[in-house]
Amino acid sequence: MAPWGVAAGFALVFGHGLFRGLGKLGLGDWDYHRAWALFARRTLLQYGQWPAWNPHHCGGAASASNPLARMYTPSVFLTYVMGDDLGIRVWPLVMLALGFEGARRLAVRLGAGQKGSLLAALLVAGNGGVALHLSHGHLPQLPFLLLPWWLLGIHTSWTKPFRGALLGGAFGALACMEGGLYPLAYASLLAAAWSIREAWRERNVRPLLRSASVAAATAGMAAVGLLPMASELGAALNTPAPERIPLRALPHMLLGIHQGAFDANPVGGLPWAWHEYGTYVGALGLAALVWGIVHGKDRREQAFWLAAALVFLAIALGDFAPWAPWSVLHHLPFFDKMRASGRALQVTLLCSVIAAAPGFDVRPRLAAAVLLFLGLDLARIAASNLGRAFVVPEPGVHLDRNAGATLPGGSHVFRQILDRRHRESMTTRWFSTMTADVRANLGILDCYDRVVPVHRGAVQLWPQRDEVLVFPQDGQAEITRWSPNEIRIRVSNLRQASLLVVNQNYHAGWESPDRPVVNASDTLAVEVRPGDTEIVLRFDWGLPWIGWGVGVVTALALALGVKREMHGPEKQPRIRAA
Repeated sequence: MAPWGVAAGFALVFGHGLFRGLGKLGLGDWDYHRAWALFARRTLLQYGQWPAWNPHHCGGAASASNPLARMYTPSVFLTYVMGDDLGIRVWPLVMLALGFEGARRLAVRLGAGQKGSLLAALLVAGNGGVALHLSHGHLPQLPFLLLPWWLLGIHTSWTKPFRGALLGGAFGALACMEGGLYPLAYASLLAAAWSIREAWRERNVRPLLRSASVAAATAGMAAVGLLPMASELGAALNTPAPERIPLRALPHMLLGIHQGAFDANPVGGLPWAWHEYGTYVGALGLAALVWGIVHGKDRREQAFWLAAALVFLAIALGDFAPWAPWSVLHHLPFFDKMRASGRALQVTLLCSVIAAAPGFDVRPRLAAAVLLFLGLDLARIAASNLGRAFVVPEPGVHLDRNAGATLPGGSHVFRQILDRRHRESMTTRWFSTMTADVRANLGILDCYDRVVPVHRGAVQLWPQRDEVLVFPQDGQAEITRWSPNEIRIRVSNLRQASLLVVNQNYHAGWESPDRPVVNASDTLAVEVRPGDTEIVLRFDWGLPWIGWGVGVVTALALALGVKREMHGPEKQPRIRAA
């Protein structure tokens, strides 16, 4: 069977539980991501606008600066075609197949045989951590599955710089725009160490420079997301509290037979729920790793990857000492905002399978049997968790809160509410109902999100007031046409110059054709004068467009470089002993 067929088969077997409960809301963060997907689909198909401004989120937020929004990736197009319910379930299958095949190819590139490469693919794409995070709707953790492709790009760049930069840049950009900032941050540490080692072995700085070109290609092709994130994301993230994982938790995390994403933690003293820790490989998977390491031949190569695995294991253990890697990293930009140290175990496992895969084929028949039973064991963990992910019937929103209710001033297309339904239901019952509110055209002011808008001035005005008002109270204002990126407001009976305040968070991307948009206590406002009749506000933030341009230029330049390489002399990569 062709490799991609095997990868697709793995994804279907591993992820089939996602298709139980069609039409229902998901537990954990599924509802959050589905609400964003529904907003994007409605904005494009109903209003004919690109989903640049989300009025439903925390009083209004720019999509491009929120890495969790995932507005600039292929996943959003599945939502446009398949709908918010089906599209958001299909995309993880694509990522699972990419992760499986990427890990297999990386293992082959680094000396593994057929069985060893399949071991790498199973443990990277099928370990319990993937299933537990996916059952909670942690879609931004799926880019860990793309790291083998990024490392392949780096390795390729050492002999074919443009081809490697294009490969690594494309998958790195996909990981970034899928919200995978944590995976890329960890991968950058691994890639830096790998490149330094290769440069030392060759006594040449070229591997370092070419690896840097992959990082630059990633940044260029992801500029549509990175530029807006860089301008706002740091101010929007809070600093996490110290955390650590006790050593007694590791046997449960790696070997525990029962790995329930929504069960109580089997070990006390952990600040997060179990899905942030469980990284099941099972006794059979651990034995396969040990077997491969013992029978490996290239001890120097093994030593590097095992050392890297130990470093990332130390990172995963958190703040266990002032000199702990996790503590040291938190003195660096971006790393100081990271939390949930257990996520680094995905990189620990990736390094471990690279070290073990070349030696796993020493006894092919035994290896084949181990792969069969290991696959069944990992599928058991996936089925038991993913089948429980979508169990919440989508509620109807009561008449006094939905888009049919009458509002003062006649603006009955959109309003915002402030309550703690989402926070309280997530705390006590593992789910929220943001999708139902977006479907009813409600804005959600209780910002149940770590990525919050930089300016948060919107408040609940309804039902006492409309979503627009004149301050001081002089004259009337009424929304006559509303869409996510454009608001038309009729003003009348003005007797003096006043401020027209729109109850959305202020953002520099909002503009009006004939007057400046100003920040009024972190909400949108424009000056209005006697004689004004209609005010138009549009959201048109230029920074994402600049990012699009940078991305297109980067991709075209790399494609031309690849074409040139294809007609140049062939350079064979160094083959290491299996």
